[in-house]
Amino acid sequence: MLYGKNTTGMDVVNAYQDSLEGGGFYYLNPVDGSGVLPYQQVSIIKDFSSKILGQRSELPKAEDKMMSIGDLKQAISNPNQVVLFTFNTKPGKWISGHTVVLAAYDPQKGFGFLNSGAERPTDPNSLTWFSISKIQGFLSDPIGLWDNNFTVITRP
Repeated sequence: MLYGKNTTGMDVVNAYQDSLEGGGFYYLNPVDGSGVLPYQQVSIIKDFSSKILGQRSELPKAEDKMMSIGDLKQAISNPNQVVLFTFNTKPGKWISGHTVVLAAYDPQKGFGFLNSGAERPTDPNSLTWFSISKIQGFLSDPIGLWDNNFTVITRP
């Protein structure tokens, strides 16, 4: 997305499979062997950028962090950033996480996300919209096992 390269999910899967011989299980969720938490997303970006994008003088930077609603509003207007939001899909219950990609902001609807999950819209061109109060609810969930719900990927 940030480099205009047609990179697919399979490019990431292939780079990941190549890493398994070198201890790539670090990228799996330690709770149940599935899913990837924000700190693991950062590791994948750092470790696989050169494999997927080729040798470049400046590869993307990634960090996991908390973001305020104001931070999200600023991020949506930055063409050099992609923001991933990982949240517990069953707040208050044992962890059941999902990650979506920040794509839009509308003062009436809230934030729009690209979503590959079961609750995604049936129209593939539609976004999943979360109101500000819904996002704040996800962020206040005491059951989430991660300290930071966002992964920010920045093109230098």
